[in-house]
Amino acid sequence: MVSAWNELSRLESWLWDRSRGLSQLHTNGDSQKTVWQPAVDALEDAAHILLVADLPGLEQKDIDITVENNVLVVRGERKAGAHGDGTFHTRERVQGPFSRAFTLPATVDVDAIEAEMKAGVLTITLPKKREARPRQIKVTSVST
Repeated sequence: MVSAWNELSRLESWLWDRSRGLSQLHTNGDSQKTVWQPAVDALEDAAHILLVADLPGLEQKDIDITVENNVLVVRGERKAGAHGDGTFHTRERVQGPFSRAFTLPATVDVDAIEAEMKAGVLTITLPKKREARPRQIKVTSVST
């Protein structure tokens, strides 16, 4: 399982921009919009790698997922909500565009990737290629 752990550790190096989560925000110099990155968990079992992203307030139409040159990119935008004509005294809920990019390990079957959105949580399933999955070898007995 050491090699699987190494692959999982590589998930951390997938990020193009190393800042993470909602607490680390920055302003995009070109558009002056707030840019944020959703929190993403990476889990691995024998057959899959799962990416689970918190995207509260977004719907599947707000999210774009692409794979090109073995890089998975998740993009989207949380739009400002309509809250009437009042004045904000505090504004902590993040809005604006986001992007996360992940370089996929060679063990991922890119053609079989699936994504599901449920209750503000995006789950991307990255199936491993059959040859990359562990398999049990049956030991047979030969009588002499």
